[in-house]
Amino acid sequence: MKKFNNLTSDEVVNEIENLCLTQSSGTIYLTNEKGVMAQILLMEGNIVDIRYQSMRGIEALELIFKSIRFGFLKFAEQNQSVIKSMVDTSLPPTDHILEKLNKYSKNVAKVRVFKEISNDKLARASEIVIAELTVYLGPMAAMVCDEYLENAKDLMSVMGSLDRIANEIGDSAKEIEFKRLVTENIQKL
Repeated sequence: MKKFNNLTSDEVVNEIENLCLTQSSGTIYLTNEKGVMAQILLMEGNIVDIRYQSMRGIEALELIFKSIRFGFLKFAEQNQSVIKSMVDTSLPPTDHILEKLNKYSKNVAKVRVFKEISNDKLARASEIVIAELTVYLGPMAAMVCDEYLENAKDLMSVMGSLDRIANEIGDSAKEIEFKRLVTENIQKL
């Protein structure tokens, strides 16, 4: 299993290019520090769809790289028959998309890439969330985290739950600080 840590934007694009070169089929999930997700679908190494929030297609590409300063990349292999139903026929050829990715990636500071997270890292990430939330909620933090993280299967789902967990604090400045501290500590895993 390959793991990547603290990749630059160029390295993220290289990972996407490698998935294309190896003719992979599946979905690349890019998630920023706020839990906003973008998806790039591959079918036999060709980029067949790009989605970001309500945007779809090539227009979403620039917005993806403008919004992700720190984030996570994960690739999930999928059956081609599932992907075929989501193909955007208006996309240019993959080599043109990769050129645009290279151009936009220059604006990204760093991206941390996770292919798969071991159960040990998932448990440590949950412990970090609980420890940081305890500062604001006291002993109730464990119960709150259990509610939001009980179905977490990977680090992306933990990070995706941060906004909902932070809302339990009830003070926007403290919520921002909580998310910053959790993100910093999880980066060290």
